[in-house]
Amino acid sequence: MALPSSGTITMGQVKTEFGGPNTLSSYLKDSAYVKSIPPNSNVPTSLPLRLTDLYGATKLLDTQTVSNVGFAVAFGVTIVGYLPDTLTGSPGPSISDGTSNAFGGATITALFWRNFQNTEYTLNLRFGGTVAADSSKYLYPSNGIGNAKQFSNDYRTYYSSGNYTEFRWITASGENPFPVYNGTVAWYFY
Repeated sequence: MALPSSGTITMGQVKTEFGGPNTLSSYLKDSAYVKSIPPNSNVPTSLPLRLTDLYGATKLLDTQTVSNVGFAVAFGVTIVGYLPDTLTGSPGPSISDGTSNAFGGATITALFWRNFQNTEYTLNLRFGGTVAADSSKYLYPSNGIGNAKQFSNDYRTYYSSGNYTEFRWITASGENPFPVYNGTVAWYFY
């Protein structure tokens, strides 16, 4: 839950959001508490720091790193990212720990970009089991492609079968949020 975007902010609210000490200087951007993610863009990295600089700031809930990004093409569909048993590569795509603190400890089973016949481009986030839709969660790639709104509560599809849950966001044709094949990208959940 982000801090208010206007009005009064108290140190109590800041401590509740970020879980840090009662000293304002502890909440500079790139500190142990305030990470460089889009909602924190107005927070300075050096003093002076005012409570109003923290308008809309939020805590980073989770970071997942996809390494050895995989790639596959079949039947007009291109898939790039982390999707075990589907994407090729050696040693194969992997994810840092695969447990999302942002979604109650649910296991991430896939995180990939999909191009369907150059007509539909989506980012897909899949969990094992059932995960409730939550419009307050955001997902942002460290390579800066796309923006916070693109991978936020504007997800196009929410699907849950009991066996898995998948969130799907529409992206623009040139916005593959993964680097070249076998690269690495960190994903921030907030």
